[in-house]
Amino acid sequence: MYHYRHIKQRGSSRMGRRLNNSVFSYPIIFICRYITWSLPFLLLLSCLEPTLIPPDNRLIAVTPEKYDSPHNSDSIVLDQYWWQIFNDPGLNQLIEESLHDNFSLKQYHARLRQSYAVARKLDARLYPELSADISYDKIYNRERADQDALFVGLRISWELDLWDRLSSAAEAARFDALSSQEELEAAALLLTSEIASNYYRIIERSSQYRLLQKQLQTNQKTLEILRLRFSYGGSSLIDIYQQQEQLVATRAGVPQVLSELTLLRYRLSVLLGKSPEQRLLVDNEALLPELPPLPGLGVPADLLLNRPDLRIIKNLLQAAGYRIDEARADQMPRITIGSRGGLRGSGLRSDDLFISLIGGLVAPIFDAGERASEVERTEAVLDELTARFNQTFLVAIEEVQSALWREKNQLTLIATKKEQLEVARSALLESQKRYLHGVSDYLPVLTALYSTQRLEREVISLQTDLILIRVQLCQAIGSSSPLTELFL
Repeated sequence: MYHYRHIKQRGSSRMGRRLNNSVFSYPIIFICRYITWSLPFLLLLSCLEPTLIPPDNRLIAVTPEKYDSPHNSDSIVLDQYWWQIFNDPGLNQLIEESLHDNFSLKQYHARLRQSYAVARKLDARLYPELSADISYDKIYNRERADQDALFVGLRISWELDLWDRLSSAAEAARFDALSSQEELEAAALLLTSEIASNYYRIIERSSQYRLLQKQLQTNQKTLEILRLRFSYGGSSLIDIYQQQEQLVATRAGVPQVLSELTLLRYRLSVLLGKSPEQRLLVDNEALLPELPPLPGLGVPADLLLNRPDLRIIKNLLQAAGYRIDEARADQMPRITIGSRGGLRGSGLRSDDLFISLIGGLVAPIFDAGERASEVERTEAVLDELTARFNQTFLVAIEEVQSALWREKNQLTLIATKKEQLEVARSALLESQKRYLHGVSDYLPVLTALYSTQRLEREVISLQTDLILIRVQLCQAIGSSSPLTELFL
């Protein structure tokens, strides 16, 4: 340790201060020795090559040029948010409210703030640390008078980041924070799709309830007609029992629909950050929308930019690369420099200016392979994330293509069911005519009536499933517009 001292000198005629000229040689000696000691380790800098993450086109093992899509029609390019293609003000309002009030989303937001705080904390280690230093010592001595030692000054310390150990840790934390931001984006995308799914399921259940009420009225009216015909001898008692059974079977579907409607309303309330209550969040008379035009699919490589789950892994890959660099640099010596300065002396009359330069070097010699094992572990983490990135990319393509084919087949199924419904209605009218003319019994009428009412309910469910498949397709494609801009 080398010292600068500002020493108080006593003269015969006056009291003055001067600086001891001999101390100027101390810093020069210190710097020369520091360079001499550090030169062998500085040569090791050329051995530490940074870990570079390859670009996406080299990181992905399999990249198809286009989707295996059954659609050849024109599509629209989404320049806004995905749910706006439905042009539903009620849905827009619910999604906007959920993005601000959902508590799960607030949890992800808090984790994001934690990640940014960790990144700032690690970044601060790159800079010198300045602290105040005040100490007082009292030394008791039997042979001579007690001594008092007081020091008041500042202390500065700085670890030289010659091998980028600290900067690599800071960069890894920064990419961790970016990954947390993408996790928030992924949570927001999942929340919007869940809101839309619950919204349209509520509309579907409400439509089913209205249809059941209409079918109950039809069955009740038919039962009354049969009873009137029975009083005149125009029908048998078995016809009345069969129609009464049809009425009760239709009525049995009402509690199930109401139960599902209640659960969906509870779920929607929780997603909106509200207590689960039977509040009217969706208009009971709302109808299912027409299927909007197909959103622009682009190419599978666009998923790397639009899917937040892929962006999460990409940021984790960057962080893993920097952690490899950090683990390798941890095998190198650590060099710390610092200084301590202030006033020190006896008692409260501290008039001695004290400045010291401090230098330290710690180099690992034997650690039983601990640091080398850490390098191996971080490299394995990078390999794991690379495989995970490829797997997630393939799953993303699968989700898009599956939604496209499901939508195509669903449209075909709906068209077939509607055609079957028209046939059932025609059969019902014809069987009613034959029954009224006494050509046949009531069983064909009952069969046609049951088939017609069942198909009417099935068509509503199939149309809802079609809308939900489109929601899943939009979720699989991702969003080019950040959803966090709506609530951050």
